[in-house]
Amino acid sequence: MQVQRWNAARILRSAAGSLVTCVLAGLMVGCADVTPPVAVHALAESQGASPLLCPIPSIRGRDAGSAGIYAPMELTVVIGDTVRLSRLWTANQPAAASASWQVTDSAVARMEGDLVIPLDSGRTRVTATVAGRAVCIGLATLLTGVHPSALELAADPATLPLTDGARLDATVRYSNGLGLRVRDAVSWKSLDPSIAGAADGGWITPRAEGTARLVASLGRLADTTTLRVTNQRFESLVPARAEDFVSSIGVNVHLSYFDRVYGSGFRSIIIPRLQELGVRHLRDGGTSLPNEDWMREVYGRWRELATATGAKFTVIVSPRRTATGPGNDYGDVSHVRDLRDRIGVDNIDAWEGLNEHDISGRSTFAQEDRQLQRALYTLVKGDPEMSTRHRVLGPSMAFASAAAQVGDLSAWMDAGTIHPYDGGKVPGSNLADHATGVRAIAGTRPLVATEVGYHTSPVSTNPWHWAVSEGVQAKYILREFLELYNAGVQRTFAYELIDEGTDPAEMEFHFGLLRIDGSRKPSFTALRNLIALLGDRSAPAFATHALRVSLSGDTTGVHRLLVEKGDGRRYLLLWQNTRSYDEVTRSDLSAATRTVDVDFPTALSKVTVFAPLVGTAATASYSTVRSVRVSVPDHPLLLELVN
Repeated sequence: MQVQRWNAARILRSAAGSLVTCVLAGLMVGCADVTPPVAVHALAESQGASPLLCPIPSIRGRDAGSAGIYAPMELTVVIGDTVRLSRLWTANQPAAASASWQVTDSAVARMEGDLVIPLDSGRTRVTATVAGRAVCIGLATLLTGVHPSALELAADPATLPLTDGARLDATVRYSNGLGLRVRDAVSWKSLDPSIAGAADGGWITPRAEGTARLVASLGRLADTTTLRVTNQRFESLVPARAEDFVSSIGVNVHLSYFDRVYGSGFRSIIIPRLQELGVRHLRDGGTSLPNEDWMREVYGRWRELATATGAKFTVIVSPRRTATGPGNDYGDVSHVRDLRDRIGVDNIDAWEGLNEHDISGRSTFAQEDRQLQRALYTLVKGDPEMSTRHRVLGPSMAFASAAAQVGDLSAWMDAGTIHPYDGGKVPGSNLADHATGVRAIAGTRPLVATEVGYHTSPVSTNPWHWAVSEGVQAKYILREFLELYNAGVQRTFAYELIDEGTDPAEMEFHFGLLRIDGSRKPSFTALRNLIALLGDRSAPAFATHALRVSLSGDTTGVHRLLVEKGDGRRYLLLWQNTRSYDEVTRSDLSAATRTVDVDFPTALSKVTVFAPLVGTAATASYSTVRSVRVSVPDHPLLLELVN
């Protein structure tokens, strides 16, 4: 800031000609490219003022009390320049810098510590005590053709909690365009003192909820602003790391489905679309067949996809298959080591127990769930290559009520799994019931949602899983990731990447983020935008910084998440988790936006608003603001906050 002011002063000198900056007992200090100095007494005489400004004895000289301090007697400063008094001493500068300086005429100049900031032409004196001695400096300020032309206050109304005081700034704008921030020299008045009181120096005292009009004046100059006093306290929000949230997003794929697009379009659609999406985690089923060509092709594709995208796999484990069909030896998971080597140990994040085995039709499903889970956990944690790299997830249930039949397996997993499909309803609708039911298996272990999603079948009328439009699928998918992350779910996998068929009545064919031809549904584009805006993949580990913020206005049903990137940028996500679709009439609902005021105790240098559903370009941007008003829709807004 000091460098900026000094440069501004140099520009001023260039524009106005060769100007006098400082006269210190006849010596030039800190000046360059100037005309010979103008004597202070000559200026004083020309204004009809007495040249004797400082009857207080100076501490010039080398006596014991002054400790060899040489102080200037008189000082001249040009408007638009600044002088730091501690630099005008030849000894004991720390004492001069730490002194408490006062100016007798605050309309002429103001002090910030030992920094002299001239405001208007005139004469005054500056006093302090340095090294135990009284000091007085005669100060004259010169305009030399430049004059104050306006007093400016922030254009946007400030917001102040009822419990907090504040100090406001003003800016003196000079005829050459230069602006200087001022406080002490400005007089303040409140036109609504019952709402907020105002005192000279910009001190504001809130008294009641409402809006107060404030007037600031400096000589003949004045400006007004408004202050909104709210009864909302600032709260301190601790952000998550942005990459941690992005890393909680996963997608299900089926790389062994050679009769679907996963097979026919693996390199033309699947790989490029996943590269575009930017997702960090994938989930697929892993098994072992007595067919080396099949094994080499399938798991070679897994490895190829991991290399192309950087994504890691969660591998669903099922028994080793036989030549005639599915295997039945649930206690033998030795093929996991073979899968580890084929996929690549560093391309795997987790191993998961049996998938929805409760709807397999096998009366022994609970016993088999227990048997495989114990064998899987024992093998992975006993393997030196996998034990510290890979997590073990519990078995998933199609119906959470079936978990009680399986019983407690928490000792044999790092996290439990849930499939809280919302059946076409508002995201998170089924989370509590499903999570509660699965606790019978997972105990107090954290949870991972390995399947959740919405289908867009145009004619399916399944009463347990209603269809939604493609537009609403996009809104719901974004909100699903946010809602489950806020609820403490460690990772959520959307089901699934691409539609599997064309039959309009078969809902299982239409869960994809992509249409069967590889074209993007709005859900794919919105999720891609969200990841692009918040992704911070290269950031090293760092500690996040709390944000003090107040949300007021129409906040009913408005949810939030705060994340931070490694470069210090924080992102406040706001959304309504409300109904966006009528399942019975199969029509989109128009959710009214909520007008929310987002307030900060101190001004942020920049606030930029994004809407991932729409794109990655900013929808609004604000500079140097303490308050932003946004209309929160039924899809997430991102407020990028820069201090």
